[in-house]
Amino acid sequence: MKVYILYEHDLLVSAWTPTVHSIFLNQQVAIKEMERLNAKGEYRYSVIEKSVIK
Repeated sequence: MKVYILYEHDLLVSAWTPTVHSIFLNQQVAIKEMERLNAKGEYRYSVIEKSVIK
């Protein structure tokens, strides 16, 4: 099973210390939310795919 983790990067602190913002089961939903949040410009968001054991 795969999950898609939406990370928040605080641009004022460090791009190397992301914080988990949300976890999704659907890649398209995760990417859509990332794009929506990135359009605001306050923080930078990224999606990473992770495999989890059932």
